[in-house]
Amino acid sequence: MCGICGHLTLPGEPRARSSVVDRMVRALFHRGPDDHAVYRHGRLTLGHARLSVIDLEGGGQPLFSEDRQVVVVCNGKIYNYRELREEMRLRGHCFATDSDSEVLVHLWEEFGPEFVERLRGMFALAVFDNRDGSLFLARDAFGQKPLFYHQGTRELAFASEIGALLEIPGITRDLDRRALDQFLFYQYVPQPRTMFQAIRQLPAGHCLLHRRKETRTWRWYAADPLPVSGEGDQCCIERLEEALEDAVESHMVSDVPVGVFLSGGIDSSLVLAAASRKSSEPLQTFSIAFPGTPADESQYARRAAQAFGSRHTQVAFDAARVREHLETVGRVYGQPLADSATMPVLALSEVASQQVKVVLTGDGGDELFGGYHRYRRAVGALGRNPLLTFAGPRWFSTRRLARCGSDPLKLRRLQSRVGMLMAPANRSSYQQQSWEGWDRCELYQDELLDELSSEFEVPMAESSGALDSLPAINRMLRLDQGHYLPDDLLLKTDRATMAFGLEARAPLLDPRLAAQASSLPVHLKVTPRESKVALRAIAEKWLPGELASRENQGFSFPIDVWIRGPLNTWCRQLLLDESTSVPLLFRQEHVERVFEEHVSGRRNHSGRIYALLAFELWHRNFAA
Repeated sequence: MCGICGHLTLPGEPRARSSVVDRMVRALFHRGPDDHAVYRHGRLTLGHARLSVIDLEGGGQPLFSEDRQVVVVCNGKIYNYRELREEMRLRGHCFATDSDSEVLVHLWEEFGPEFVERLRGMFALAVFDNRDGSLFLARDAFGQKPLFYHQGTRELAFASEIGALLEIPGITRDLDRRALDQFLFYQYVPQPRTMFQAIRQLPAGHCLLHRRKETRTWRWYAADPLPVSGEGDQCCIERLEEALEDAVESHMVSDVPVGVFLSGGIDSSLVLAAASRKSSEPLQTFSIAFPGTPADESQYARRAAQAFGSRHTQVAFDAARVREHLETVGRVYGQPLADSATMPVLALSEVASQQVKVVLTGDGGDELFGGYHRYRRAVGALGRNPLLTFAGPRWFSTRRLARCGSDPLKLRRLQSRVGMLMAPANRSSYQQQSWEGWDRCELYQDELLDELSSEFEVPMAESSGALDSLPAINRMLRLDQGHYLPDDLLLKTDRATMAFGLEARAPLLDPRLAAQASSLPVHLKVTPRESKVALRAIAEKWLPGELASRENQGFSFPIDVWIRGPLNTWCRQLLLDESTSVPLLFRQEHVERVFEEHVSGRRNHSGRIYALLAFELWHRNFAA
């Protein structure tokens, strides 16, 4: 794991700006504290900050082809590098290191941009080919590793984090107000936008190629639906079990100790179970506890650790550290993220990084196997009325519901009743919204409201057309995999772990395992009564009974209570002080009303307040 960056001066610009990359690399030192390097060649400069995990002595980057005409920097891990390495040897290529990333330069020489389709891994990478001056960027299928870029008339630059790009002189920090609008609705910034007009993120499963003054992007990961298996249920489950074991084993390849993040749910517990089988030594596991709160389910994580003999570390998290971690989120995330679980994951990462360099996580289990309650509710609704499989009247779209009605409470009740009539794309967004349309209209200052007067942009709907042939539940899963997973969950994990030089790997997002998951019939994913049906069948074999049957809670805690109590004064100052961004963008009287309604207990506005807190802290660190 590491941080990568680069700067290409475009033709017509008199000189390269290679010194810029020195500053960009320094901004990424936390991602790669073990080593760093800068490569300069003509108009191109590449930078790399390294966290040593494979080939500790010889795996530094950039890496080169034999004739040094092709150069690569990569953030991530290629799990099938040994098979690919042997294939390249048979084709006559020579290797100078044992690094998993070196195989990339030779794959480029053989296959060009299509080589990414052969990779099994998590990655954000850049390849520069001196033979024709082409620069190629790519991001893994699910977006486990981030990649941001800026293209102007004079330059094309990229980096693992937005903060590194902001080191480039001349990049404006003008706010993308459409991205702000989307953030307040979804609680994250949907790709490809960022909060800055001048910076974009390469979407998950996409490539960018700059060659001969032309730049184009395309989706390399087609995610074509596999045919639903016609085999019996037991055979499907057995194949899934084999794929799960193989995925975890491949993700354990490392020259340094590997640990496991435990939530006590079946996803992380299954990862621990499989990893324990493959490890000759007891694994180190890490979990969060919320002492004295209903959200504290640390006993299940401890039970999993006991069952598999791991050396377990429990990290206590309470209101005393919320302010500290919120301020850290504002500094390290690069974009606002209104997911309060960022804080406990940061706390967990800080402790884990002192003991291991790599952790396995259960990320992706809910999105691949149908773990969220909304999937069960949707299956139940569709079972009662099969006509709901269709999109339903266009009037029932989230956009229309969010923009009409003078009575917010009445309209919200109406939304609850018609939510399942929405197209699957809008169902997912309906479930995740924070500031609804009518609330945002009251929140925004007139200038911002006028600028956003056109119809709300729903990125989830933009990608739903290609999935029309899938069953409704599979469409919901695919949309969550394409948006919520990379833009919220994986962003949260990457920034939290990398802030402390810790590599996180998600075996459940292994491409081969994901393909098996997509081929499962719907009834082996979710029913009205049960989620993750196939995964639970495996859990019944691998896990203690009380773990196999419980729902995954994730990292949740009583932020609503803490805003009313120990965080009250600080939150009020942060949002209502004259030095904040609130008066510039939002109506202060509306923010104050929302805050007072929450503190008084009349309403629970914790999600809305947390979104404003996340935006304000981000704004102070990156945009002010």
